[in-house]
Amino acid sequence: MKTITSIFSALFITFLFLAPLHAQNDRSSEIAQQMASLDSPATNQRIKAAKIIARSGFDNEALYQKIARILEAGYTQKGGSKHIDEMAWMCKALAASGDIRYTDLLTEVARNSPNRKLQGYAKKSVAQIGNYAKRKEVMGSDYSWNKKLTDEENRLVSMLRSGDHKIMRDAAKIIYRGQLLSSPVYQEVAQAISSMQSTIGSSRIHSDTLAWLCKALSTSGDAKYAKVLQGVIDNSHSTSLTNHAQKSLANLRP
Repeated sequence: MKTITSIFSALFITFLFLAPLHAQNDRSSEIAQQMASLDSPATNQRIKAAKIIARSGFDNEALYQKIARILEAGYTQKGGSKHIDEMAWMCKALAASGDIRYTDLLTEVARNSPNRKLQGYAKKSVAQIGNYAKRKEVMGSDYSWNKKLTDEENRLVSMLRSGDHKIMRDAAKIIYRGQLLSSPVYQEVAQAISSMQSTIGSSRIHSDTLAWLCKALSTSGDAKYAKVLQGVIDNSHSTSLTNHAQKSLANLRP
């Protein structure tokens, strides 16, 4: 009897320990909000939703099916630049599903859209599906989440720790284009820069990722990161990377 009680106690403690982690991945309210925005009569609101979906790593089939229907119904319609912009973002949001089942639709858009610009966006989106699949897996991992950070901040930290330069670059772009985040996120950016500097990398993706990480770190506005950016300037063999690092350094508080 004592053994059974001990087992149940252990199971209960395990449940309490794991429950917060599973709760962190409950994104139903976020998804519902974006689903509603996709139904908005306002084009700007629908575009905004597509942009959020493209960067957020949602895992919800109904959401992506809705996007597919919007794209399928709208990509052949004639419209101004705003309509093309919406369809382009729908392509990117659909690619963010990481689901190869949407390859056919995106390929159809790339081949049959009457707008060359939209054809190009659809083609790029097809090529990005695999990368988005990896990114979504990384963003869905919550085993090392910091309870002091928001869910979005934790997902960004996971992306920065992934070791995949494309995913790290995506995280840096989100940080650069978003709002001010908690200090641990910028510390993670600084760590990523230092780690990448310690490895020999002459590839375009290596330099491009470092450049975006520098730009992301500059949004902290914190002078304590000046040394990190100066290190990039001193050690870079890329003129473009050096320029990005110098501009980023100039954005930090004196």
